[in-house]
Amino acid sequence: MDRRLILVTWLDSHSYEGWTAVKDLKPDGVTCRSVGWLISETEQTLTLAPHLTQADHASAEEQASGAMVIPRVSVVSIEDLAVP
Repeated sequence: MDRRLILVTWLDSHSYEGWTAVKDLKPDGVTCRSVGWLISETEQTLTLAPHLTQADHASAEEQASGAMVIPRVSVVSIEDLAVP
């Protein structure tokens, strides 16, 4: 498996429950951090998966679980993590 293990810091949107005074609405997004194997990257997105299978024979397909796509416009930083 030759994939990068990365930590992505990114901004997400959030909403308020019920009626909220306009003065109490904060203009900031929510800072999130996600760790996963980099599955793909395009000019618009990063796709991470925290769980991967390791094929145990030549005909086995690699599989991922919990994959998520993060828009690049939301990405604050990307850090490579060491794999033991």
